[in-house]
Amino acid sequence: MIKLEYKAYNSKYPVFFHDEKRLLETAVNNETEIIHIGSTSIHGLGGKDVIDIMIASVDSELKKIKDKLLTLDYDYNHELSFGERYFFSKEKEKNYNQIRVHLHLTAKNSDAHKKAVLFKNHLLNNKDLALEYENLKKNIIEETKGDYTKYRELKNKYIDKIFKSTYSN
Repeated sequence: MIKLEYKAYNSKYPVFFHDEKRLLETAVNNETEIIHIGSTSIHGLGGKDVIDIMIASVDSELKKIKDKLLTLDYDYNHELSFGERYFFSKEKEKNYNQIRVHLHLTAKNSDAHKKAVLFKNHLLNNKDLALEYENLKKNIIEETKGDYTKYRELKNKYIDKIFKSTYSN
């Protein structure tokens, strides 16, 4: 397992995303969304130095896309896949940009898709929340000594808390 480290924002993150998006467009149809999500999608926000990408497509295309991703040097991770979301990763050695990529494949309008887009938009529209989130991630990485499983658990609790306070009525 890779040990996580906090990294300051890199102005090349959008370039890395667009390079990977061009490659991914060979695996999908025109109705599919390829979205940059996570901390690296928010200008100025630091995080774990991973390009998070969500592919949202119609249900009938998911199996075909999943198979195609395996031919594009992505590794499927069953343990981090759940419900309506398939998780893939590409390590630095497999990516000419030398950055890790986490890819989340899901159905359009699934809970995973809606939540990722809502949270990104929430961070983009609330600079104080974005700063709080960045500090939380920095502290969690330090607190968990870079343990990805513990980090993910604590980060997800925070995101769930934000959703409950923002979207529950």
